[in-house]
Amino acid sequence: MKLKGWHLKKIKPYIGNQKTDANDAVGIAVASTQLGMTFCQVKPLSQQNIQAIQISRKWFDRATTSLGNHIRALCFEYGATVALGKKSLREAITYFISPESNDLTEQIKCNKIKCSSSDLILQLPNF
Repeated sequence: MKLKGWHLKKIKPYIGNQKTDANDAVGIAVASTQLGMTFCQVKPLSQQNIQAIQISRKWFDRATTSLGNHIRALCFEYGATVALGKKSLREAITYFISPESNDLTEQIKCNKIKCSSSDLILQLPNF
């Protein structure tokens, strides 16, 4: 038996109102009987690995941006501004958590969440 795949955009018009397994099965059954349905190739394991890595990088980049914006907002509440960009954020965090800096309070500097967040930002790989 040969495995065949369909693109979701081809099946979507045949699926009913609610997104359930039963409605999906009915939509696939109806779509398979239609003339002119084209199939797509099933991805080999190597392509699936590449796609998984790309999706993980995209998620990591979004999470890093979100965390950077959160740290910028926290610093801004104390009157400390940080320029845009990962490099300037790394430099600012290094300065703000240093003992010489008086821009942030000791409670914020010593907060474990803040310190672990800055460690994450400081150790970001460059993709």
